[in-house]
Amino acid sequence: MLNDESLTQHVLFPTFRKTDGSLTNTLDYLITESNNRITCLTDEAPLGLSNQGHLSLSFNFEIANKVYESFTSHKYAYKLGKYEAMSAELNKINWSNLFHEKNIEECYESFLKTYNLICNTYIPKLKQKITKRKPLWITPVLSKLIKEKKTLWYQQKACGGKNRTIQQKYIAVKLEIEKKSRDSIRAYENSLASDKANPKRLYAYVNEKQKVKPRITSITNDLGTSLTNMNEIAGALNNQFSS
Repeated sequence: MLNDESLTQHVLFPTFRKTDGSLTNTLDYLITESNNRITCLTDEAPLGLSNQGHLSLSFNFEIANKVYESFTSHKYAYKLGKYEAMSAELNKINWSNLFHEKNIEECYESFLKTYNLICNTYIPKLKQKITKRKPLWITPVLSKLIKEKKTLWYQQKACGGKNRTIQQKYIAVKLEIEKKSRDSIRAYENSLASDKANPKRLYAYVNEKQKVKPRITSITNDLGTSLTNMNEIAGALNNQFSS
Protein backbone atom coordinates (compact mmCIF):
# COMPACT_ATOMS: atom_id res chain seq x y z
CA MET A 1 0.00 0.00 0.00
CA LEU A 2 2.88 2.38 0.79
CA ASN A 3 4.41 1.80 -2.64
CA ASP A 4 1.09 2.61 -4.28
CA GLU A 5 1.09 5.99 -2.52
CA SER A 6 4.84 6.60 -3.18
CA LEU A 7 5.63 6.50 0.54
CA THR A 8 8.66 5.04 2.33
CA GLN A 9 8.76 3.18 5.66
CA HIS A 10 12.23 3.68 7.14
CA VAL A 11 12.19 1.38 10.19
CA LEU A 12 13.25 -2.07 8.95
CA PHE A 13 14.25 -3.69 12.25
CA PRO A 14 12.43 -4.98 15.38
CA THR A 15 11.52 -2.17 17.78
CA PHE A 16 10.04 -4.02 20.79
CA ARG A 17 12.29 -5.55 23.44
CA LYS A 18 11.01 -8.24 25.81
CA THR A 19 12.12 -8.72 29.41
CA ASP A 20 14.66 -11.37 28.37
CA GLY A 21 16.35 -8.83 26.07
CA SER A 22 15.16 -10.36 22.81
CA LEU A 23 13.76 -8.15 20.07
CA THR A 24 10.46 -9.07 18.47
CA ASN A 25 8.06 -7.21 16.22
CA THR A 26 8.48 -3.93 14.37
CA LEU A 27 5.83 -1.84 16.08
CA ASP A 28 7.16 1.65 15.40
CA TYR A 29 7.15 3.28 11.99
CA LEU A 30 8.62 6.32 10.27
CA ILE A 31 6.72 6.99 7.05
CA THR A 32 7.69 9.82 4.70
CA GLU A 33 7.15 10.81 1.08
CA SER A 34 10.87 10.47 0.23
CA ASN A 35 13.46 7.80 0.99
CA ASN A 36 16.01 10.62 1.47
CA ARG A 37 13.99 12.36 4.20
CA ILE A 38 15.33 10.29 7.14
CA THR A 39 19.06 9.80 7.82
CA CYS A 40 21.23 8.49 10.68
CA LEU A 41 18.44 6.21 11.93
CA THR A 42 19.55 4.24 15.00
CA ASP A 43 17.80 2.29 17.76
CA GLU A 44 18.51 2.94 21.44
CA ALA A 45 17.37 1.62 24.81
CA PRO A 46 13.71 2.00 25.81
CA LEU A 47 12.82 5.10 27.78
CA GLY A 48 12.36 4.71 31.52
CA LEU A 49 13.50 1.92 33.83
CA SER A 50 11.39 -0.92 32.42
CA ASN A 51 13.22 -3.90 30.91
CA GLN A 52 10.40 -4.36 28.42
CA GLY A 53 9.12 -1.81 25.97
CA HIS A 54 9.53 0.00 22.71
CA LEU A 55 13.00 1.00 21.64
CA SER A 56 13.64 4.72 21.28
CA LEU A 57 14.59 5.87 17.79
CA SER A 58 17.11 8.54 16.92
CA PHE A 59 17.30 10.08 13.44
CA ASN A 60 17.83 13.23 11.41
CA PHE A 61 14.93 14.70 9.47
CA GLU A 62 16.08 16.32 6.24
CA ILE A 63 14.23 19.44 5.15
CA ALA A 64 14.20 20.71 1.55
CA ASN A 65 17.71 21.20 0.18
CA LYS A 66 18.77 24.65 -0.98
CA VAL A 67 20.03 23.34 -4.29
CA TYR A 68 19.51 26.53 -6.26
CA GLU A 69 20.73 29.65 -4.52
CA SER A 70 20.85 33.12 -5.97
CA PHE A 71 24.33 34.47 -6.54
CA THR A 72 26.05 37.08 -8.66
CA SER A 73 28.19 36.01 -11.59
CA HIS A 74 30.63 38.12 -13.60
CA LYS A 75 30.88 37.27 -17.28
CA TYR A 76 33.34 38.66 -19.80
CA ALA A 77 31.79 41.04 -22.37
CA TYR A 78 33.95 39.76 -25.22
CA LYS A 79 32.38 42.11 -27.79
CA LEU A 80 33.75 45.09 -25.84
CA GLY A 81 37.28 43.72 -25.45
CA LYS A 82 40.33 45.78 -26.50
CA TYR A 83 42.11 42.99 -28.36
CA GLU A 84 44.79 45.09 -30.04
CA ALA A 85 45.94 46.32 -26.64
CA MET A 86 45.81 42.75 -25.33
CA SER A 87 47.97 41.53 -28.21
CA ALA A 88 50.50 44.31 -27.62
CA GLU A 89 50.63 43.46 -23.91
CA LEU A 90 51.20 39.77 -24.63
CA ASN A 91 54.01 40.59 -27.08
CA LYS A 92 55.84 42.53 -24.36
CA ILE A 93 56.17 39.44 -22.16
CA ASN A 94 59.43 37.49 -22.21
CA TRP A 95 57.97 34.00 -22.13
CA SER A 96 61.40 32.32 -21.99
CA ASN A 97 62.24 34.11 -18.74
CA LEU A 98 58.75 33.50 -17.37
CA PHE A 99 58.96 29.73 -17.98
CA HIS A 100 62.66 29.36 -17.06
CA GLU A 101 63.40 26.29 -14.88
CA LYS A 102 59.72 25.47 -14.44
CA ASN A 103 57.98 22.17 -15.10
CA ILE A 104 54.93 21.85 -17.36
CA GLU A 105 52.40 22.41 -14.59
CA GLU A 106 54.22 25.48 -13.26
CA CYS A 107 54.49 26.92 -16.79
CA TYR A 108 50.77 26.40 -17.30
CA GLU A 109 49.93 28.13 -14.00
CA SER A 110 52.20 31.09 -14.87
CA PHE A 111 50.65 31.42 -18.33
CA LEU A 112 47.11 31.20 -16.93
CA LYS A 113 47.82 33.80 -14.26
CA THR A 114 49.31 36.21 -16.83
CA TYR A 115 46.50 35.62 -19.34
CA ASN A 116 43.73 36.15 -16.75
CA LEU A 117 45.40 39.34 -15.52
CA ILE A 118 45.46 40.77 -19.06
CA CYS A 119 41.86 39.68 -19.70
CA ASN A 120 40.70 41.41 -16.52
CA THR A 121 42.50 44.56 -17.66
CA TYR A 122 41.28 44.80 -21.26
CA ILE A 123 37.93 42.95 -21.29
CA PRO A 124 35.08 44.44 -19.22
CA LYS A 125 32.79 42.20 -17.21
CA LEU A 126 29.03 42.09 -17.01
CA LYS A 127 27.33 41.39 -13.71
CA GLN A 128 24.44 38.94 -13.89
CA LYS A 129 22.31 37.44 -11.16
CA ILE A 130 21.90 33.67 -11.29
CA THR A 131 18.69 32.45 -9.68
CA LYS A 132 16.73 29.25 -9.43
CA ARG A 133 16.35 27.58 -12.80
CA LYS A 134 12.92 27.37 -14.38
CA PRO A 135 10.93 24.12 -14.30
CA LEU A 136 11.46 21.96 -17.37
CA TRP A 137 7.86 22.33 -18.49
CA ILE A 138 7.87 26.15 -18.58
CA THR A 139 7.20 27.45 -22.11
CA PRO A 140 8.00 30.90 -23.59
CA VAL A 141 4.29 31.74 -23.47
CA LEU A 142 4.13 30.91 -19.77
CA SER A 143 7.27 32.91 -19.05
CA LYS A 144 5.72 35.94 -20.73
CA LEU A 145 2.49 35.54 -18.73
CA ILE A 146 4.39 35.20 -15.45
CA LYS A 147 6.30 38.39 -16.22
CA GLU A 148 3.01 40.16 -17.02
CA LYS A 149 1.51 38.91 -13.76
CA LYS A 150 4.44 40.36 -11.75
CA THR A 151 4.07 43.70 -13.53
CA LEU A 152 0.34 43.84 -12.77
CA TRP A 153 1.02 42.90 -9.15
CA TYR A 154 3.39 45.82 -8.66
CA GLN A 155 0.94 48.16 -10.40
CA GLN A 156 -1.86 46.95 -8.14
CA LYS A 157 0.35 47.38 -5.08
CA ALA A 158 1.35 50.91 -6.13
CA CYS A 159 -2.28 52.06 -6.30
CA GLY A 160 -3.19 50.36 -3.02
CA GLY A 161 -5.38 47.74 -4.70
CA LYS A 162 -8.02 50.35 -5.55
CA ASN A 163 -7.74 50.17 -9.35
CA ARG A 164 -10.52 47.83 -10.43
CA THR A 165 -9.23 47.48 -14.01
CA ILE A 166 -5.73 46.39 -12.95
CA GLN A 167 -7.19 43.99 -10.39
CA GLN A 168 -9.39 42.30 -13.02
CA LYS A 169 -6.43 42.02 -15.43
CA TYR A 170 -4.31 40.48 -12.68
CA ILE A 171 -6.97 37.88 -11.83
CA ALA A 172 -7.46 37.03 -15.52
CA VAL A 173 -3.72 36.54 -16.09
CA LYS A 174 -3.43 34.49 -12.89
CA LEU A 175 -6.21 32.13 -14.01
CA GLU A 176 -4.69 31.83 -17.48
CA ILE A 177 -1.30 30.91 -15.96
CA GLU A 178 -2.93 28.20 -13.84
CA LYS A 179 -4.70 26.70 -16.87
CA LYS A 180 -1.69 26.86 -19.19
CA SER A 181 0.55 25.43 -16.44
CA ARG A 182 -1.68 22.36 -16.12
CA ASP A 183 -1.74 21.94 -19.89
CA SER A 184 2.04 22.42 -20.17
CA ILE A 185 2.78 19.92 -17.39
CA ARG A 186 0.47 17.36 -18.97
CA ALA A 187 2.02 17.84 -22.42
CA TYR A 188 5.57 17.62 -21.04
CA GLU A 189 4.84 14.45 -19.07
CA ASN A 190 3.23 12.87 -22.14
CA SER A 191 6.36 13.69 -24.14
CA LEU A 192 8.47 12.00 -21.45
CA ALA A 193 6.29 8.90 -21.55
CA SER A 194 6.65 8.62 -25.33
CA ASP A 195 10.40 9.36 -25.39
CA LYS A 196 11.56 5.89 -24.33
CA ALA A 197 14.85 6.26 -26.20
CA ASN A 198 15.98 9.07 -23.89
CA PRO A 199 15.42 8.00 -20.24
CA LYS A 200 17.70 10.78 -18.94
CA ARG A 201 14.90 13.30 -19.55
CA LEU A 202 12.64 11.33 -17.22
CA TYR A 203 15.33 11.00 -14.53
CA ALA A 204 16.01 14.76 -14.69
CA TYR A 205 12.31 15.53 -14.31
CA VAL A 206 11.85 13.16 -11.37
CA ASN A 207 14.94 14.57 -9.66
CA GLU A 208 13.64 18.11 -10.16
CA LYS A 209 10.35 17.21 -8.43
CA GLN A 210 12.08 15.88 -5.31
CA LYS A 211 12.21 18.30 -2.39
CA VAL A 212 15.08 16.40 -0.78
CA LYS A 213 17.82 15.70 -3.31
CA PRO A 214 19.85 12.46 -3.12
CA ARG A 215 23.17 13.19 -1.41
CA ILE A 216 25.52 11.79 1.19
CA THR A 217 24.22 13.10 4.52
CA SER A 218 26.06 10.80 6.93
CA ILE A 219 28.50 7.89 7.08
CA THR A 220 29.88 5.69 9.85
CA ASN A 221 33.66 5.66 10.22
CA ASP A 222 35.94 2.79 11.32
CA LEU A 223 35.28 3.60 14.99
CA GLY A 224 31.52 3.28 14.55
CA THR A 225 30.95 7.02 14.90
CA SER A 226 28.28 8.60 12.74
CA LEU A 227 29.61 11.63 10.82
CA THR A 228 27.31 14.34 9.46
CA ASN A 229 29.74 17.23 8.92
CA MET A 230 30.62 17.50 5.22
CA ASN A 231 34.34 18.08 5.89
CA GLU A 232 34.50 15.08 8.23
CA ILE A 233 32.68 12.92 5.67
CA ALA A 234 35.13 13.98 2.95
CA GLY A 235 38.07 13.20 5.25
CA ALA A 236 36.72 9.77 6.15
CA LEU A 237 36.12 8.87 2.50
CA ASN A 238 39.59 10.09 1.58
CA ASN A 239 41.14 7.93 4.31
CA GLN A 240 39.11 4.92 3.22
CA PHE A 241 40.07 5.07 -0.45
CA SER A 242 43.71 6.00 0.17
CA SER A 243 44.31 3.08 2.55
